Amino acid sequence: MVWALTATISVGPVLAETGASPAISPANDKGGVAQILGLGGAGPEFLHPDVAFVLSVEQVPGKVVASWRIAEHYYLYRERIAIEVVGPDVRATGALHLPAGQPKEDAYLGRTEVYYDQAWAELPIQRSADGPGQLTLRVRYQGCADAGLCYPPITKTLELPFPKSSP
Repeated sequence: MVWALTATISVGPVLAETGASPAISPANDKGGVAQILGLGGAGPEFLHPDVAFVLSVEQVPGKVVASWRIAEHYYLYRERIAIEVVGPDVRATGALHLPAGQPKEDAYLGRTEVYYDQAWAELPIQRSADGPGQLTLRVRYQGCADAGLCYPPITKTLELPFPKSSP
């Protein structure tokens, strides 16, 4: 099963609205996001983070796979991706697996790895013996636009059914 997400993001009261315009610019910024992000005055428009980094999650036997479709000229930091199992019904049975990213020299992080176009992460999971079958995940990630805007870290908490037939 694949779940496409339209959850809110936890990056502060102004950015938490998912009904925002698909682009952030001084002209269409009714919530003050451009001012908070230092985009005052004329300049490039930046995509809302839910448009720049489209997250989907798939639960397959023995693991959960998160994938991102990343807009052109945007990227995600490899080291800023994390998935945590929350609650007693399901537990992680190993470390998060991420493929190698593209090397990048970052002004703040130094030498790092990033993903352009798409990214994915796999977490091995197992159902608890007595659990009713609810999978709750906390997914964290952070990305930037090549034009110079870095978004605050994004956290999404997702609740997904976890069938009893899954390991």
